[in-house]
This record gives sequence, structure tokens and C-alpha cells, in this order.
Amino acid sequence: MRKENSQWNLPLKAEYRKWSKTLIRERIGKDTLLDQYLITDPNYCINPDTLVLYQFQHQPLLGEYKSVIFDRRKGIVLSRRSSSALFTAFSRRNLLAGLEFQRYLARRFNFRGSNVIATGRLAYFSTRSYNRGNIDWVALHRMVEASNLSISSLAFKTIDYNYCFIFEQCSRYIGTQLSRSLTYNHVLFQLIHTHLQDYLGWQIKQPKGQSLIDQADYFFPSPVTDDHQLKDAVMELLQQKQLRYINELSDYYELPFLRQADYPIFRFSCRLDTLY
Repeated sequence: MRKENSQWNLPLKAEYRKWSKTLIRERIGKDTLLDQYLITDPNYCINPDTLVLYQFQHQPLLGEYKSVIFDRRKGIVLSRRSSSALFTAFSRRNLLAGLEFQRYLARRFNFRGSNVIATGRLAYFSTRSYNRGNIDWVALHRMVEASNLSISSLAFKTIDYNYCFIFEQCSRYIGTQLSRSLTYNHVLFQLIHTHLQDYLGWQIKQPKGQSLIDQADYFFPSPVTDDHQLKDAVMELLQQKQLRYINELSDYYELPFLRQADYPIFRFSCRLDTLY
């Protein structure tokens, strides 16, 4: 037998619509009815159809799998790669300015913590700060509801088929971190929307979907943004990276005078970005 359809290749029976780490260990490799939904994919990439990722880095599932991913099209993916490796690959392949820009922009708007990788229309939320290494992840753009089970446990319900994914032993501030992450994603979308529409002439529709990323009830009051902040943030980050490179070069070759000339060097390097 093959799976139900090309849009949703996960089991539809009611008893298989609730998942947690404990249930994964109890079912996978033991319940033969799930075998048709299991795949191993050494080249799996995080993508918009990814629903959640549970990490088993310290106690691999079935003795070998460090991650279990629920993907609405592929099924239940077993991976020997850690969650950290999978999301590092995603950020390097997909994010135009990388994770450093995500962290920088979050600090600029005073969003504390590193719990989300966001694009404005996609938001991947980590149940603990992703700076800590391997953690569980949930795709907020695929979820319609989040509910607290305890001070450190959350349950998410999918838009399609009311799947329930439970995450336990999270940060005690998980509810606040979720709201901050959704707000950050919303602010990022507003900045991108404004820049593309007002300065680059794109006609952008502001979508209104069912997912958490479009539910304002979950947001914190967002900071005031102006039209130039996205461009300013990108330029400031580029300047910081170039100055850091000059300083590293100075230390490596023991040329302290480079540190004194770092800003003039940076200004000179910007000449190619002008019309003269």
C-alpha cells in the first residue's frame, strides 16, 4: 500500500494524529502499520512542507537516527543528521543574509532569545534557543493553534487534518518565546513588504491565512518601523562583517596598523557601489 494522497502522506487514522517523542519511540519500528509512511533520506532538506522535527541526538531512535521529521508530502522521515546540521544547511542554502542577519535584526528590535528562523511567510520555531545546539523544531506556518499543557510543555495543531504535536521539557518561558517569535516574523514581513512595494515597485498582496503567523492574537505589540530600517539593517551588518574581517586579518598577520585604518578601508571598499 502507498500513502493516502500526494498532498498529505501521513496516516489519517485518528490514533495516529497525535505525536510526541514518547509516542515516536513507542510506535516507530514496532507498529508495522506505520512502515508504509517511513522513509530514510540522507539528503533531506528542510522545506515549506516540513511540519515538525524531533531530535534524538543523545539517544538515537532505533540506535541510529538523530532526527525524526514529519513532512506533509514525504511522510515520516528518519535522518541520521542532527537537527542542528539540518537547520544549518537550510540557513546556508535558503537565507539570503544568513543566520547572522536573523540574530542582528532581532537584537535591533529588542527581541531577546534565538528561537525562530523566519522569512516573513515561513517561521521555524525552536523549543529552546537554537544557539544551544540540537533541539526540537516546529513550522509555525503549518500550525493553526498552540496551547500550553504545562509551564514547559506545548501542543501544536496543524492546519490540515488536525494533527497534534506535543513538545515537553521546553523552556519555562516557552509561551513568551512563541509570541516573540511570531511577532518577529510579522515585523520582518512588514519590513520586506514595505521595501519591495515602496522602493522596488513590486505589487505585493498581504496574505491572510489560517496559520499562527497570521493570527495577531499571538503577537506582542510590535515596535514602530520606518521605511528605511530593512536597508539600514542590511548595510550596518555588512559594515560590521567587513570591519570584523579587517580586525581578524590584523590579528592573524600581527599588523596592528590595520585596526587603525579599518574604517577608511571599509569606506574605500564601498566605492564600487557608487556610480562614479
